[in-house]
Order: sequence, then structure tokens, then C-alpha cells
Amino acid sequence: MRTDFIQFLTYSAVMSSSIFIPILAKELDASPFFIGLVIASFNCLFFLSSIFFGFLSDKFGGRMFVCLGILLSSILIISHIFIKDAGQLFFIRAISGFVCGFYPAALSVYGFHHRDGRMGKFVGYGSLGWAFGSIVSGILQNYNAIFLVSGLFFLIGSIIALGEKRNFSKDLIEIGAFWIVFRRNIRLYISYFLRNLSATSIWAIFPLFLISLGANKFFIGLAYFLNTFSQFLITPFVEKYRNFLLIKTGLLGSSFVFLGYGFSSSYVYIFPIQFLLAFSYSTLQVGCLQELLSKNKEQSTSTGILYGLLNLSSVIGPILAGLILLYYDFKILMYIASTICLFSFFLVR
Repeated sequence: MRTDFIQFLTYSAVMSSSIFIPILAKELDASPFFIGLVIASFNCLFFLSSIFFGFLSDKFGGRMFVCLGILLSSILIISHIFIKDAGQLFFIRAISGFVCGFYPAALSVYGFHHRDGRMGKFVGYGSLGWAFGSIVSGILQNYNAIFLVSGLFFLIGSIIALGEKRNFSKDLIEIGAFWIVFRRNIRLYISYFLRNLSATSIWAIFPLFLISLGANKFFIGLAYFLNTFSQFLITPFVEKYRNFLLIKTGLLGSSFVFLGYGFSSSYVYIFPIQFLLAFSYSTLQVGCLQELLSKNKEQSTSTGILYGLLNLSSVIGPILAGLILLYYDFKILMYIASTICLFSFFLVR
């Protein structure tokens, strides 16, 4: 299985189909609160689905869930074309989040075995997919064209996945083992969740923060591109180091990144920080995946929990940002996020 290319296609599809959802919701007369619900519905269902289907992949083998999940994702994303009102958008986004959670854990297991336990290239192609997906949506701009192309990315990925005959992780888990896996890796999971909680609280308002520093839309897009494309370049080089060294480096680096945001007085200072952000995310993500996949026989379950926590943080992070900004400014949010990351650095071991 060309797992790296499938990773690239699926990340491209998710990014390109998601980036304009808030704008589409607003054009369908959704209130700001309902727009938040639309975005949260995708992440909430993804959170539940990735954990549940990670467990099932260990029980029944991951091949079926990779192929079925990517194919159903293609159908659901293309169905966005037929959305007529905000209620339909909420329903379709929720179901899309659910089916998009079918495959990531099992696909990570294939990526782990494909390169003998090295996950840098696999993670890097996901980051490249984020960058490519954002460019595609910016070029196309038309909603129907974006959803068709995103669905096509998923469809190509499902066709490639059908060529895989191996079926890893079959019959490796029993009911109730989920909690055993979670407790076994609890410090890693909590540290990972806290870091991404900090990050998503910032990403929720990051464009507004950059505008407050004087950036225009071009520089906002450039800031995002520098992060994701740099991750693609960095991840293959960090995979050879010890997993917990990578994890702790990523957590501490993230703390410095968010602290740097708080000290920045102009958007110009943000751009060098984006390279440190890319390095921090790369080391954390590669380290966590390699550690979980190498130390747990329940590989899909352990990575399914990780992906689930990432999406849970995407729900809670913006809420945290909103609560903090009710009373404080952007800089205080950055300092709080940095402190949370620093706490997660000392927690993991």
C-alpha cells in the first residue's frame, strides 16, 4: 500500500473541504453560535469514531476500515454539493466527521510497517496534504468544485487502498482493553492533549491575532503555508531520534513558540517562529506515533485514542480561547497556552 500517498490525499481532501465551511455556513444564514456547532460536530464525531474504529481495527484487522472509511468519506464530501440550508450542513458535517474517523488509526499502522517503524515520512506527507489542500481551495474558491475535487482525492485514495492485501492487527484486542491501553500511556496522552488544547485555542483566533499585528490576508496564508510545508521537510530527519526525546522536544518547543507569539509586536516576527512551530509539531507527532506503535501490540487502538484526543482538543480549544478573551487580550492567551505546554513537558516521561 502506498501509505504515504494515501496520507497525502486524505489530508488534502480534509483540509480543502473544511477550510471554507465557516464561510459557507454564514452564507446559509447560520448564527455565529451555530457555525461553532457545525465545526464542533465534525470534530466531536471524528473523536468518537477514531477511538471506536481503532479498537475495531485491532479486533478485525484494519484493511476493511481503511478502504471503507476513505470510500465513504469520498461520498460524504461530494454530498456537500447538495446542501441547501444550515441544518443540512450540520448533519452532513457530523456524518463526515464520523466516517473520516474510520481509517486514520489503521492507516498509521500500515505506515508504521511500511517503513519498519519510522513514521517521519508518513507524518510529513500529511503535512504536505494540509498545505496542498489549502492551496487547492484557494485556487478553486467555488464550493462545488472544492467538494468535487476533495471527493476525488478520497476516491483515488480508496482505490489505492484496495490494492493492499495485508491485514495488520487482527484479533489483538478484547472488550475492555481500551482502558488498559489508555492507562498504560496516560501521561503521553494527557501531555499530547494539553499541547494540542493550547494550540487549537490559538488557531481559533490566529488570523485575528495576525491582523492585530498588521498582517494582511496574503501574509496570513503565508504563515500557515510555512508551518505545514516546513513540517514536510523536517519530519523525515527527526524520525531517527529517541521517541521520548522527540516528544519532550516538541512540547518544550511548543511552549517557546506560544511564548514568542505573545512577545511579538509585529507580524514580521511571526514568520521565523513558524519554523520553530513546524519543528515542534514534527518532533511531537513523530515521537508520539512511533512510541505508541512500537510499545503497544494494540496499535490501532493506541493511535486511535491519539487521533481522537487531537480532535477533542479542536472542540475544547476554541471554547477555552473564547473564555480567556472575554477578560484578557491575545497576548495573555499566548502566555496561558505556553504555560500549559510547559506543564505537559514536565508531565510526560
